[in-house]
Amino acid sequence: MNGFHFGITGYQTSFDKPLHPDTTKLYKLIAPWGKRFWNIGAEYAYLSRRISINGEVATGNSKGIATINSINYMVNSNLTLVAIQRFYSYKYYSLMASSFSEGRSVQNESGVYLGAKWQPIYQLTFSHYFDWAYFPWPKYLATATTRTFDMQHSATWSKNTWSITARYRLKTWNKDSKDDDDNKFLDRITQHRIRLTITKDNKLLFLRTQGDISLYHKDENSFGYMVMQQVGIRKNKMQAYTSLAYFKTDDYNSRVYTYERSTLYNLSFPALYGEGIRFAATIRADFSSNLMAIAKVGGTHRIDNNKIGSGLQAIETKTPIDVDLQLRWKF
Repeated sequence: MNGFHFGITGYQTSFDKPLHPDTTKLYKLIAPWGKRFWNIGAEYAYLSRRISINGEVATGNSKGIATINSINYMVNSNLTLVAIQRFYSYKYYSLMASSFSEGRSVQNESGVYLGAKWQPIYQLTFSHYFDWAYFPWPKYLATATTRTFDMQHSATWSKNTWSITARYRLKTWNKDSKDDDDNKFLDRITQHRIRLTITKDNKLLFLRTQGDISLYHKDENSFGYMVMQQVGIRKNKMQAYTSLAYFKTDDYNSRVYTYERSTLYNLSFPALYGEGIRFAATIRADFSSNLMAIAKVGGTHRIDNNKIGSGLQAIETKTPIDVDLQLRWKF
C-alpha cells in the first residue's frame, strides 16, 4: 500500500538465572548480562511507485542506540538503486534482534551499503554492491578497532530455460596476528572469490555446472577451487536431486562452499577444504496435499586425509555420511 506507515514495538525478556559473560575477554565486556532485559523501537516507511524509504530506531536497558535506514529507488524499468545506512552502538544489545549487518550482530557496527541492478536488455542483468563497515569496539580475533570492505559484481545472461552467471567478490577485513616477538598487531586480510554457473531449468529437468575459485591472502596466498555438477528431475509428485563436486584447497582459509537441497527450513552450505569429493542426493515425495516426505544423504570423501575435523570434533574416517529424514503431516 502506497503512503506512510509508522509503528512501535516493545518487549521484555526475563530469566530465572542471570547471564554472566566472560569479561576477562575484552570483546565480551559489551555482551548482555543480568536477568531482565527490555527493548523498544520505532519504525517508519514510505512507499510509492518508484521509491521506498524505511527505517527503525531502537534502544533498551543498555541505553545504547541502534538504527537502520534504507532507500530503494527505481530510476526506470531497467535500473534500480539501493542504499542502506546502519548504526549499532557498541553499548546496544537486544537478545531478539535481527538486522542487516556484516558482523552478524546488531551491536558494535556502523556502515553503508550501496547496490544497483541494471538490465540493459531483456536477457542480460548486472548486479553490484559495495559495503563499508566499521567496528569501534574489539571483536573476536580482533583486539582493536577494525574495518571491513565488501563488494560483489555479477552478470547473468538468460534465454528460455538456459542461464549463465559470472560472479566476482572481493572482501577485506582486519584480524589479529603476531610478530616474531609474539606481539599482537592487526593484519589486513584480502579474499577473492570467483564463480561461474551454467544452468538449465524447466518443469522436468534441472542441470547446473559450476566452477569456483577462492584466493585468500594474509602473509601468504592460499588458493582453492571446486568443480560441481547438479542434476534434478521433477515428475508428478516426486522430485530427485543429486550433486557431485571435486574440490582442492591449500587450507581452510581458501575453503569453498556449495549449496545442496535439503529438508524444509534447513539450509545446507557445506564448507569444503583440503582435497576430496562431495556428493549428495535428495528425494522429495508429496503423497497428498497433507503428507510430504524428504530424505537426504550426503557425504565427503577426503583424498588427502584419514579424518574430518580436529580435536574433540574429529571424525576418524575418510568418508563420513550424514542422513536427514523429514516427514510433514498437515491436519
